[in-house]
Amino acid sequence: MAALENVFSIRLIYPLAFDTQHRVPAAPRDRERLHVFPHAKLVESAARPSLSVNAMRSRGRYKMTHYRSFAATGVTIAAAAALIATTTAASAGKLERGNRNIMPIFERGTYAEISGAFIFPHASGNDDAGNEFGNFYQRDTDFGGAFKIDWTDRLSSAYIVDEPFGADIAYDSAPLGTPIRGGTADGTFATLSSIAITSLTRYKFDENWSVYGGTRSQRTEFEVGIPVFAAGADYRAKAKADWGFGWVAGVAWEMPAIRARASLTYHSEIEHTWTLTERNSPIFGPVSQSRFTNQTPQGVDFDFRFPVAQTTLMYGNVHWADFSETALSLPTVTAIAGAPVLDYEGDNWSVKLGVAQVMRPDWILAGDVTYEFSSGEQRSPFRAGDGEVSLGLSSRHQYQGANITFGAQYKIIEDNEGPVTFPGGVNFRDQDVFTAGVKIGFNFVPQAKPSLK
Repeated sequence: MAALENVFSIRLIYPLAFDTQHRVPAAPRDRERLHVFPHAKLVESAARPSLSVNAMRSRGRYKMTHYRSFAATGVTIAAAAALIATTTAASAGKLERGNRNIMPIFERGTYAEISGAFIFPHASGNDDAGNEFGNFYQRDTDFGGAFKIDWTDRLSSAYIVDEPFGADIAYDSAPLGTPIRGGTADGTFATLSSIAITSLTRYKFDENWSVYGGTRSQRTEFEVGIPVFAAGADYRAKAKADWGFGWVAGVAWEMPAIRARASLTYHSEIEHTWTLTERNSPIFGPVSQSRFTNQTPQGVDFDFRFPVAQTTLMYGNVHWADFSETALSLPTVTAIAGAPVLDYEGDNWSVKLGVAQVMRPDWILAGDVTYEFSSGEQRSPFRAGDGEVSLGLSSRHQYQGANITFGAQYKIIEDNEGPVTFPGGVNFRDQDVFTAGVKIGFNFVPQAKPSLK
């Protein structure tokens, strides 16, 4: 699996599925199409707003105001927890850019979205000889998109594109001739890029329970450079892009009347077999090629949301990824050094908790805190961080039928102070990441679907 713990990740936060326009339905059909919030207020319909509830009852002239704060007009709350989530250049989340996205499957009607983010990391450190190096994280971008459609009132499908894994570091600011820089322009470096296409189908048993699943196709490629791997050696390895395939399965429970939901999703591991080219070394020869097999880890996500007031939702996520079974064991390096270039000691665990608040009918604010646990990783140029905490804020606006969300996140990465491993000899400090992003979503069929009964 492609290298580098230090990954630019992004999980954009898209505010919750709120619609704060209060309607007084004029006909039974309208009442059937609206979800009633349990604490809805009683008001008179139009003619005599000053009458008390008792007076209205006596005259038979009252109707229920349907609070649609959590009725879906476009965005689900899980989409609400997505315009900013984690963005990290060197995250304890290993190579993950963020949780693998499945939330568009919960959107109502026909839905499409596109998102993008810019990532600005910062870090510094020194080698064992005291030589300083500046920011080794590179600026990055992240993009995604999705399309969802209902086939019937019970069956729907979603097609999602994201970049689940990635990394981009280079110690090109270290002084020439130092172990981490060597005599090359790039010094020690590693890049990893990926793109995944997920095809999901969801079946609703009733208004509360549903199951979903599908396939995931993933393309990855990577390159690693180590200037002084061995005496006189300038080692580089490049893996040609390869497609791998896996699967996704999950179950969800919902209470549509109050927009509560909980879902549990499993992502299988995906195996890749790359053509690996090792070059530029008098020890290994000018060029050598081999076949190299590894996999990206399996994972589980538990997502939830529930209302705490008429216009306030709380949401969260618990995430696990099986990184303890993941290592970057390049054949030649492992044979000579006796250790993989990258080997993880523990799995990745993270917890997120957030709140979204309706400010106006067309404006929602959301914020969350995410904590990723340290897993006791060994220290190397490819594992600068081990644990992190982040704060995300987002603002969603409705404009001419579109939901436009702006988000930002600030993340502090815990410096890895574990035991030194290959290639080792580095100390890290002042690691943080700022990310800014935008998402545009559009519901082509914003009305609620017919009853399942």
